[in-house]
Amino acid sequence: MLDLLLARAEQQWTNWFHHRPDGRLEPLLLAGGPAHRGRVSVLLFAEGRSPQAIMKIGFTRREGEFLETEFEAMSKLRPLLPPHLASSMPRALDLYQKDQITAVAAEVLEGERLLVPSLTGEVSTKARRIMDSYLRRSFAFARDLAEATAQPPSRNAEALAGVVERFVAMFLEGEPATARRVGSFGSAVAESDIEWLPAWQHQDVAVGNVLEHRGQLRFVDWEHASPGCQPWFDVAYAPIVTSHLAQRVDALPSVREAALAVLGATTPIGSVLRMRMEEVWDYPLPLGWGVALTAMIAAMRRVDEGRAGSAEWADLVKMMICDEDFRAELDWLVPRW
Repeated sequence: MLDLLLARAEQQWTNWFHHRPDGRLEPLLLAGGPAHRGRVSVLLFAEGRSPQAIMKIGFTRREGEFLETEFEAMSKLRPLLPPHLASSMPRALDLYQKDQITAVAAEVLEGERLLVPSLTGEVSTKARRIMDSYLRRSFAFARDLAEATAQPPSRNAEALAGVVERFVAMFLEGEPATARRVGSFGSAVAESDIEWLPAWQHQDVAVGNVLEHRGQLRFVDWEHASPGCQPWFDVAYAPIVTSHLAQRVDALPSVREAALAVLGATTPIGSVLRMRMEEVWDYPLPLGWGVALTAMIAAMRRVDEGRAGSAEWADLVKMMICDEDFRAELDWLVPRW
């Protein structure tokens, strides 16, 4: 199968690149990550040159759906964007499907992966500066992306209340007290006058999906992107994914401990995150509401996609809404109603 796909790539080489390199393609296989075990990625080189393209190959129906979503995002979204945004995402080259195999090829973006510093304990000035720069630039990209792609008709509080109802049904069976408390939050959301225009968002802006090139951020892995998102999704996602990043990088025993270690307003990373989030947050709902709703959507998405970790994301939501000690520690971040 790989030989077949490489042959296809070589046949379409002139359509993919402005200047056809000499020599055959040389593949470098990269195994799929823990979340994508039914996938491989192949970097395509020409002799004596840097990678020209990356081909992602999915061998299961689920991985094929991820890749179709990514190809659609690159194909439909990129042409809509002004140059400074378009250059921050890959250009789609090819989609190939046969039987249960799906392959997507995209142009390789120049850039270096961001180094992930320790986010807890004695955080260095350099680590704080790295995170500050990353957050500032990624939030600006998310805001610009939403503004450039917002489309009517508007959505209202009923849509957000539906998120809460589904979360309760999926995660809180057998926890009546927690379900009542979360339901109370949902009632407050339903009774609000929130309205917004749906827009494109990446929906997985994590450090591992970001490259840095000449002072600019570039975003890869668009397999969760959607044009029907809440425009605050990528900003509100930051505290959640930062907690899980800290849990993994610093080997903390629970997401609760990780969240308290990195999101507190007096912690080095938490103070940076608070500053950058409050700097951009002029969305039509309180910041804590946006974070809680986004965490609910992220947890439910993991269930829908059959991915691990949904329980931890759901636990974070429960703590944000029901754990009074947790709420007192993260007063700036949790939802209040």
